[in-house]
Amino acid sequence: MLTQNQSHSAEDGFTGKMLKGSGLKKYKPGVVKATKIKKPDLTAKNELNVDEAMEKLKANDPSLVTLNLNNHADVTAEILEEVAKQLKTNTNLQHLFLANTRMTDRTAKVGV
Repeated sequence: MLTQNQSHSAEDGFTGKMLKGSGLKKYKPGVVKATKIKKPDLTAKNELNVDEAMEKLKANDPSLVTLNLNNHADVTAEILEEVAKQLKTNTNLQHLFLANTRMTDRTAKVGV
């Protein structure tokens, strides 16, 4: 039976011979350093003119097919309630994005 030191010595000699000419480096034990994780940019801003978009929504404008209110600082509960009410009669809007709008359950129930 081999001791741990003898085993490591045998592996070191054998590994070095196996990797010779392969371009791979021999493993060196030590402390493993973690890779730093990139933090996501949470400061995304939506440049949409909400007043203009709401006018188009109320007028059932055929050019308003997508309404993206994601991450918009000016979106209030009143605006979200108005959007919900307009969805009942609007026939042109196909895509509505509401991520990070601070919508409450009460606001969501208006559209039901």
